[in-house]
Amino acid sequence: MNKNILFLTAFLISVRCSSQIPSGTTPKNQLPAPKMKLFTPADLQVTSISLVSCTKDAASKRLIISVSVTVKNNGQLKAESSKLQACFQTSSAASGIISRAIDGLVTVAAVNPGSSVTAEYVFRRPFSGDAGFNLVTFDFWVKADAGNAVRESDETNNSSSTIRITPPAH
Repeated sequence: MNKNILFLTAFLISVRCSSQIPSGTTPKNQLPAPKMKLFTPADLQVTSISLVSCTKDAASKRLIISVSVTVKNNGQLKAESSKLQACFQTSSAASGIISRAIDGLVTVAAVNPGSSVTAEYVFRRPFSGDAGFNLVTFDFWVKADAGNAVRESDETNNSSSTIRITPPAH
């Protein structure tokens, strides 16, 4: 009988104590749930492109295009190393508008959140074979994260502005 009275007393005290805790508050022995901070993934963007040089290699029938490119990570997570691809567009009366990627990807170093990496990259563009590869003025641009290997918050802003290149005559 003493056990029953003791149990009943403990039960009543428990009910009375829990009814005195205002709703919406956390009991002293219970920690509030941690607030999770969400980070946006990396976001690579070409913020600058400028022509360093454009020379003609007659033996290999290629233009050697050297450009300075700045790639910025606008995201909150690190972007691992990725690939940069060059593209060009030209037009002629015979062939119309021709847009092509230039063979050969170059590696861009890893970029920390909010940081940029600037480097000089060299691309080789053929200038014989069809009307699109003739030695005429063409528009040139690069695309960061070619192949979308880096998970990004925005995959649509990876291309640079275009620069117009006039190949050397000789």
